[in-house]
Amino acid sequence: MIDTQFENIPLKELNRQDEQQAVNAIRFLSLDMIQKANSGHPGLPLDAAPMAYTLFQKFLNFNNRDPYWINRDRFVLSAGHGSALLYSLLHLNGFKVGIDDLKRFRQLDSLTPGHPEWKHTPGIDATTGPLGQGLAMAVGMAMAEKHLSAIYNRPGFNIFDHETYVIVGDGDLMEGISQESMAIAGEKRLSKLIVLFDSNDVSLDGPLKLSTGEKIQDRIIGNGWDYQFVADGNNLSDIDEAIREAKKSDKPSFIEIKTIIGYGTPLQGSSKVHGAAIGEENVAKTRDFYHWPYQPFEIPKDVYDLFNDSHQAKDRYYKSWQESFQLYAEAFPRLAEQLENNDSTLNTDNLKLAENNDQELATRVSSSEVMQQIADQNRTFWGGSADLSSSNKTYLKDQGDFTDLTPQGSNVFYGVREFAMAAITNGILLHGNSRAFASTFFIFSDYMKPAIRLVALQKLASIFIFSHDSLAVGEDGPTHQPVEQ
Repeated sequence: MIDTQFENIPLKELNRQDEQQAVNAIRFLSLDMIQKANSGHPGLPLDAAPMAYTLFQKFLNFNNRDPYWINRDRFVLSAGHGSALLYSLLHLNGFKVGIDDLKRFRQLDSLTPGHPEWKHTPGIDATTGPLGQGLAMAVGMAMAEKHLSAIYNRPGFNIFDHETYVIVGDGDLMEGISQESMAIAGEKRLSKLIVLFDSNDVSLDGPLKLSTGEKIQDRIIGNGWDYQFVADGNNLSDIDEAIREAKKSDKPSFIEIKTIIGYGTPLQGSSKVHGAAIGEENVAKTRDFYHWPYQPFEIPKDVYDLFNDSHQAKDRYYKSWQESFQLYAEAFPRLAEQLENNDSTLNTDNLKLAENNDQELATRVSSSEVMQQIADQNRTFWGGSADLSSSNKTYLKDQGDFTDLTPQGSNVFYGVREFAMAAITNGILLHGNSRAFASTFFIFSDYMKPAIRLVALQKLASIFIFSHDSLAVGEDGPTHQPVEQ
């Protein structure tokens, strides 16, 4: 059997001074990257370093030698402009991201591009940058975990048993896709989805109050999520406790963590520190503020040692899972073979259309016939529609519905939320081990276009099905005619 998940199991007692030095190492690696490139976003890495440190070192299950291990916790930096923060964490945690890679931040063909890119940099779980999509893809990852655990787990063998964590900023939550995806996550009760909100009240153009007065707590609770508030984004103990509480919830969890953008710089609290290098003079003053005596890209050995200690605890869980998987493979060889292939290729043997000599079949009808046969042969073929399955003919008969109580079901009801549906489908593919589709009318592909673009950038195998793609629906008028599409 698999041991209890790794959760805050230090090998030795950490004192606050050591932890603060580790947090500051993340801050200054990020700041040094941005200053060397003379380009980037220093605000978020400086203020979010404490929450990111706490999450990575005390909660996040991963293995730096096996970055695509199927039961790792997923982490999505939806606020992808803060990529320097993530690259610093990957370096300190022993992924194949060296100091020289950090020095080439935002340069052509480097391992550290301006925004995170999946399968380009080891340890990145999603390509993010277009705000809001990272959150929606994380919803897809959490859906996939819930679906696959219902299909593959057996008594004593929790093969899929992981969390999906996200860091979002104010901009992520302004995008409409955030509301679409959060509503879906709440309705599906994705209890292993935990969002950390870097709440600094500043966007690129200035104070947040210039564009919104929303009470985010009301929206979160209204969508069926748990909500917590951490008043001091530098308080490691409070952040730790909030994540612990979130892991106990039977709902998706949202932790608002109050921060000061660009904390510790002379420009802190202002939009001036959001999206540009702050200059050598301000970097020097920031070093004085944190009492950081080291040269650019210089990290003391004690910091590396601290990160290495947490890896040993994570390794214990990883090895325990591997040992249990071997027992699982002996008990359930067919299921284990499917998982070891980690393949989204569909079995399409012996597909055929019923002969119909009387009339031609509409393409959506013939498509439906093929989909039913694929679903019969592929247990992890699943997906849904933006409230149009009866028109798209994409409902999978006899396969059940994906709900909180029946997560093994293959039919997902997304509601009229095309953009979130597409991004969630991408998240399901990023998770791995299943193949997902999404469907709507062709005219509404425009609502999905940013997610379709990320399909191409990530080279994903997401299936998008568009029906009513001609002038044949003329009775609906020009609003439903996909002419320019």
